[in-house]
Amino acid sequence: MSKEHFWPEWISSHIPKHPTDNHISEIQVSEGRDNILLNNKDKRPGNVITKKLRVVCKKCNNGWMSQLEETAKPIIKAMLENKKFTIQQDDLAILVKWITMKVLIAE
Repeated sequence: MSKEHFWPEWISSHIPKHPTDNHISEIQVSEGRDNILLNNKDKRPGNVITKKLRVVCKKCNNGWMSQLEETAKPIIKAMLENKKFTIQQDDLAILVKWITMKVLIAE
């Protein structure tokens, strides 16, 4: 397994960071809605933008996942930089795939 940046490093220039930043990691395991088996919250130093997760193999992280992120990068950068552009159907499909990948990694 490799460490995957949840947020890509190139996005960090668009998100402010401060030396006193903290983030909270939470793990919750349950059976059904009411039977919580584990609820663990952990406050850690550092901005959430630097968070790495060890949830994907190196082959996927450096292969199709990297390719998808590079394809999505110009679209996301244009949105973050408030550039005026028209999103095309193909761009929307790329964004949906990238967002789905990020949700699955986080889950």
